[in-house]
Amino acid sequence: MMSGNVISVYSTSRLSCLMFCFVVCILCCQTCLAETPDEPLAAGQGVFSFAIEGTEPAKTIRVFYVKPERTTANTPVWFVMHGIDRNADEYRDKWIELSQQYRAIVLAPEFNNRDYPGSRAYNLGNMFDEDGEPVDRSQWSYTVIDKVFDHVVQREGLKDQGYCLFGHSAGAQFVHRLMMFVPEAKVRLAVSANAGWYTLPDLDRAFPYGLDGSTADTESLKTAFGKPMVLLLGREDTDPNHKHLNKAAEAEAQGPHRLARGHYFFDQAKASARAMEVKLAWRLIEVPNVGHSSSRMSPPAAKLMARAPRAR
Repeated sequence: MMSGNVISVYSTSRLSCLMFCFVVCILCCQTCLAETPDEPLAAGQGVFSFAIEGTEPAKTIRVFYVKPERTTANTPVWFVMHGIDRNADEYRDKWIELSQQYRAIVLAPEFNNRDYPGSRAYNLGNMFDEDGEPVDRSQWSYTVIDKVFDHVVQREGLKDQGYCLFGHSAGAQFVHRLMMFVPEAKVRLAVSANAGWYTLPDLDRAFPYGLDGSTADTESLKTAFGKPMVLLLGREDTDPNHKHLNKAAEAEAQGPHRLARGHYFFDQAKASARAMEVKLAWRLIEVPNVGHSSSRMSPPAAKLMARAPRAR
């Protein structure tokens, strides 16, 4: 009986020891995995989480993506910016066929309303806090894009040193402002489609309808004018009473609807570039028979992006 009890106790102790070792091994493996570079993205549609360093409190965004079945080190990266509904997954889905057609990795980052509330924190860049105080550049929504790009380039082993950027509606606001406030961004072509209103390239007009009071200055604006951007406007995007159209007096001064406001912004840019005696690398293109539709603006945008010169 005694020996039986001893065996029982010994077996239990041995089992506990083995369990302890197993747990330690698991924790060690988890630590190793955390230090191991991320694996390449799986082909097809997916989503990954991206932690934004330097944010307080810490922020993590989801990045919805499409990856063609066959990619190489020369596969391009395209960003697609969602609108006011923060529906990055739906925007990603609209680019599935375009991703396969042009063999581009498409990334649709999601700036949710919890971490990036309202237009202030998303399409106005999170450049100022709720009290109007400047926010550190590292926490701007605009600077997130380069960080995600660098992550994907490393993860996929890509050679490209720049990306294409598309945004529709509120996403178009994000795009044209990123180009002015972060002109050093690794953008080789930006396409701003059907923005509802604009931050004008006017250093004497108060932000957010102009650049006064922001970080932009003459030199940064000159740099921005030299970066390729297309204002892609639906010729039928002419509803002056659209539910999401900014009706503030400053926005109304830009025109009664999105088509008119896009032309107004472009005319202001041309005038500012002439006054600064610099070349304007921006273009305006109208898409016939299209109104305020991201799905119908996406194919012509993708065609432009596929033709963009590569940055190496």
